[in-house]
Amino acid sequence: MLDPELVVIAGELTVGGEPFLEAVRSQLGAMCINVPAVALSVLGDDVVPLGAARLALDALEATEYVLDG
Repeated sequence: MLDPELVVIAGELTVGGEPFLEAVRSQLGAMCINVPAVALSVLGDDVVPLGAARLALDALEATEYVLDG
């Protein structure tokens, strides 16, 4: 069971704008007891490459480039 506070719509789906968000909210309202907030990502279509870059940087920082302090 999931109970998110926020659902973020990203990628190509963001072109639907506010009408798409309203449709998602309506569907969530019919399915959820606690309806989460729904928002559009400001990253648009760049969400996948930016997420991949962040994941790679996190892995490097965790294994290779950690400075002993």
